[in-house]
Amino acid sequence: MRRISPVIVPLLLAVSACSSASKQGEQAQDGQAHSGSPDQAAEQAQVQPEPKPAPAAEAPAGPRVEIGNRGEPCQRTLCIAGPGPLDQGANRDLRELCHQSPGVVRRCEGQGDEQVCFSLWSGQDWREGMDGLITSMDQDGDGKVGEGDPACSIYAVGWSTGATLAGDALPKALADDPRVGEGRGEIERMVLIAPYAPGQDTLEIPGSVRNAWIYRNTKSPEGDCSRAFEGGPWFSPKPVCGEGTQCWDYDYSYEPQLAFLSRQGARSGAVIGHCNMASVVAKIGLFNLIGGQEAWADQTPRFSDGTPSGAERRHPDEPPGLRLPPPNMD
Repeated sequence: MRRISPVIVPLLLAVSACSSASKQGEQAQDGQAHSGSPDQAAEQAQVQPEPKPAPAAEAPAGPRVEIGNRGEPCQRTLCIAGPGPLDQGANRDLRELCHQSPGVVRRCEGQGDEQVCFSLWSGQDWREGMDGLITSMDQDGDGKVGEGDPACSIYAVGWSTGATLAGDALPKALADDPRVGEGRGEIERMVLIAPYAPGQDTLEIPGSVRNAWIYRNTKSPEGDCSRAFEGGPWFSPKPVCGEGTQCWDYDYSYEPQLAFLSRQGARSGAVIGHCNMASVVAKIGLFNLIGGQEAWADQTPRFSDGTPSGAERRHPDEPPGLRLPPPNMD
């Protein structure tokens, strides 16, 4: 049998005493933290398994409405396409403008990597988009947009036949909808690109629209695709705005020599027609929607009465001064 050195025995006793005191101190601290009986403190001090996290809610795979580029204050943008597929031609150019617009009402399908969203609505389902717009503004969930909901600015954008819907049918539908309280259906800003309606010479902008920027042409270039449309080439009706609406009515046909930047490079006014105008306005429309102002004078054509248009730069290299939302690609 091995003998323990007399020097080691006191050390072992001291270590044992320290360990006992440490455990008592931990128990005392634990009891103070739980402020209950010793038995309750002991039960709470036991290690409990962490609860399993609740599964993340998955978006439905079917068609649904989502709001892109959310921010404060509340803003909503509804875009209505013209004829043709939503992802081709002028509609694709319109889509480029709309996906950067504040609070854009989007139609989405699928989940995860297979999700596909469009920031514009066809002429057949624009009312579905309007329903989504109204529902998204109903923050208190009472089925109506009224005093219990925060104020929300509404913007509307459209090209071709979609521009006519955005400029006429949409404002009237919002004003007449029983879910929308008085004054809550007004459209603060509107951008209409080459609006068209068969047999219509004028386009009356309802009084519920505060500001409208209308881009159109009065001469058709040889290569304009609307020449092949029924009743083509297509020209826009003259907008008629009431006293309560501020309108900017532009005509690209007044600037045949001036080059305008577009999504497909520079285009002269002489070649801008019904079908490629959206690619030009896509470059400046955010001045109207986000800034509530005209684009620079060297980026806009003359007004339809021939007078100069656009905001003057204070110096040649002055930037637009607009804070764009983060891209929300469809």
